[in-house]
Amino acid sequence: MHRHLILLCSAFLVHCATEHKAVQPAYVPLEKCDAPIWNVGDSWRYSRSDLRWWEYRVEKIDEDFYIIKNPFSVDWLGLDKKTLELKNYINSKGNRKKTFDPTIYYFDFPIYVGKKWAKTESLRNVDGIYLNYLIEFKVISYEDITIPAGKFKAFKIEHKMTSLHHMSGGNAYIWFSPEVKNVVKVMYENVSFWVKFTDYELTSFKLVDKLIPQVEKKLSLPEKPQTVTQPPPPSSTSILTVTGTSANIRSGAGNEFPITTTVKKGDRLILIGEYGEWFNVRLENGQEGWINNSFAK
Repeated sequence: MHRHLILLCSAFLVHCATEHKAVQPAYVPLEKCDAPIWNVGDSWRYSRSDLRWWEYRVEKIDEDFYIIKNPFSVDWLGLDKKTLELKNYINSKGNRKKTFDPTIYYFDFPIYVGKKWAKTESLRNVDGIYLNYLIEFKVISYEDITIPAGKFKAFKIEHKMTSLHHMSGGNAYIWFSPEVKNVVKVMYENVSFWVKFTDYELTSFKLVDKLIPQVEKKLSLPEKPQTVTQPPPPSSTSILTVTGTSANIRSGAGNEFPITTTVKKGDRLILIGEYGEWFNVRLENGQEGWINNSFAK
């Protein structure tokens, strides 16, 4: 009888454990981030480990893409609104060309610690050869990070790319901050694989929705219109002077890009970015382009 009672109690405990397991709620991450909503005018300035810097700015928004000013060419960039992945280049006529360059990153929102995503894609390597790559991501932590732009909470994401032809690859780490609505830091490992890439961090940013004063609907509007403080004009350190007798302004950072105009000795240019031996500049008439740094200082 005692043995029968013990068996009944054991069965009851197993049943209760099973029932308890069945009603456990689904896992809900404490911190997660949906796809950010960008606005025209949002901008992010980054600096590389070699002190070169550039800026991304949202110029237009259409149904599927954020149109970003390309800091390295006159073409614009089309980023998928759901993943922030670079999908195409857009020329001055609005024509779009799919990019096959190595993917730096893309996101499968919402993201949270433990989230994984991956895909295989044919991409062009540094030699211009198309190879198949396995691209993997994993969110490994949600942590504080301090960078030149400030201190923020960010998701740290491990990024792996593996060539399915050579079975070689490299790792990188990406920090995405929901507050900044963008990546704030990227760090590469196995630099022999990431030969075209360099570590970089966010140095400053501007979000339009954070500049516009918020007014409660129940409150009456102020008698005087609210104004937003504009950033100061470029300092003298952002002004370049053409030193050569004449110099070409090109559409991108390299001699392979077409010449868009020329400048002469003594002309003043506004420096808006740098890449390698090239300055990204704005002329007095508002035209932008690239000049080799041997012709201006």
